Amino acid sequence: GVDIRVHVPVATVTVGASATMLRQAVENLLDNAAGHGGAADIEVTVRPDPDRGEVDLLVADRGSDRAPEGLPTASGVRAGHGIGLFLVRRFLDAAGGRSWLAERQGGGTVVGLSLPLRQSQALEDAVNT
Repeated sequence: GVDIRVHVPVATVTVGASATMLRQAVENLLDNAAGHGGAADIEVTVRPDPDRGEVDLLVADRGSDRAPEGLPTASGVRAGHGIGLFLVRRFLDAAGGRSWLAERQGGGTVVGLSLPLRQSQALEDAVNT
């Protein structure tokens, strides 16, 4: 079985992105982690950073088969290899986000996504008053 741990330090984070596309991106990251990353230990962390105006979504696995240069580009995709991560990259481009890959402490890979935070109208009203 797959053990997925989720860490979300706040109740609600609003990002400037399509909910449907975000859901698909997360599904693609989880599928990739389960299929290529040592399915027994996957961690998902949501980390808002208001100072940067972004929220980070991290998916960490125990695999080691991804290239350190980042998510695949169109030229790096072939059938069954990288299409899910390529679609994640396309989503990030459309949403004004960015991505990175890093080594996970203790072995494995972390795929990180950063998306722009969208301030709530109530917060904007409070700041502008």
